Amino acid sequence: MAGGEKELTPPGGIQVRIKTPAEIKIFGRGFYQVEEDCLYIPLFPAGTFYSFVDAEEKGATSKSSKNNRIRISLDIDREGRLLFIKVATPRRFWTRDDDMNPPTPIEWADLRVLTFRAQVNAAAIVYAAHKSCIHLRLDDKNIAHTYNIAENIIAGTSLDNYLVSLWISNIEDDRAAQLMAHWRKELRGDDANQSPAKKYTRIEVE
Repeated sequence: MAGGEKELTPPGGIQVRIKTPAEIKIFGRGFYQVEEDCLYIPLFPAGTFYSFVDAEEKGATSKSSKNNRIRISLDIDREGRLLFIKVATPRRFWTRDDDMNPPTPIEWADLRVLTFRAQVNAAAIVYAAHKSCIHLRLDDKNIAHTYNIAENIIAGTSLDNYLVSLWISNIEDDRAAQLMAHWRKELRGDDANQSPAKKYTRIEVE
């Protein structure tokens, strides 16, 4: 394409593949960057960035309305594993729901994203009154299944294996990514010679 622009897949849903039970527990955490007015959700262990999915609300085109429309991005590796989630919509534009609670799935799942370099239409961003839990609605489809895909992250999928929702809990306010850096350091371990693989938690399946 002219100007070096990347060609995006036409708007649609985010197809995923689910494998249960997951063998390795993934860690995730939400850090709201106060200065930047956006939410960072890193996952660990994380591979190398390969592609992305952008979820944006259709409609607003003026500069004033661009800031308050829904903007969510998912970074994924070559195998479709989630690496990082960014919510670029400032918190003051999220929808508050005092009765919102994430589901409580039993199964841990290995979720792989099959939709690469795409732009889809996001539906909603809802947060609980205490601001430590958020629901990202990525599709209008009905939720048929919910899974734990990382510590503090739950995914909801449709019958035809589309990613419909993500719930992120235990979100903390952060400044200059200091808490996020400390969280990553703790997971890597203090010993520089220790392999990150030793910090993985294998899930025991009864």
